[in-house]
Amino acid sequence: RVAGHRLGLDGTLERSAEAAPIVDLRGRFAVDDVTHIQDLLPMHVMPGHGEEWLRRVFESGHVEHGRIVLKGPLDHFPFKD
Repeated sequence: RVAGHRLGLDGTLERSAEAAPIVDLRGRFAVDDVTHIQDLLPMHVMPGHGEEWLRRVFESGHVEHGRIVLKGPLDHFPFKD
């Protein structure tokens, strides 16, 4: 549990001084109130526009059986495909 949410993750985060961090993450989760989903997200790793998008995208609701795949350089997040 993370901040009252159920979460299971597997993946890597590659960091280098020359390039943006590259993430390869797979996970499953359940969230009772999606307005608090940012508690589960890697803040201060993505560029500001990615963090802002994640704060605005979930307005209300809950997730019983969520899955996520996040893969690529974080300076390109949110990814188009």
